[in-house]
Amino acid sequence: MKEIKEYYEVVVFTAATKNYADWVLDQIDLFGNISHWLYWNHTDTIDEEEERRIKDLSKIGLSLNKTIIVDNIAENFG
Repeated sequence: MKEIKEYYEVVVFTAATKNYADWVLDQIDLFGNISHWLYWNHTDTIDEEEERRIKDLSKIGLSLNKTIIVDNIAENFG
């Protein structure tokens, strides 16, 4: 993480709740290399009936032209 931070701004956008995500990220990011953390409450509902949500990357306020997305579900960024 330290090396990555030298070249990139690291932002985590998870669909997990803040309490759970903070616990996990605290284990991963011991030295504060992640600059921003976004959680379930930052996602937008796209289908209430199916409880589907989407991560709106415009919320991070950074250029998406130079963004690398790592996620296990492509639909999260519809």
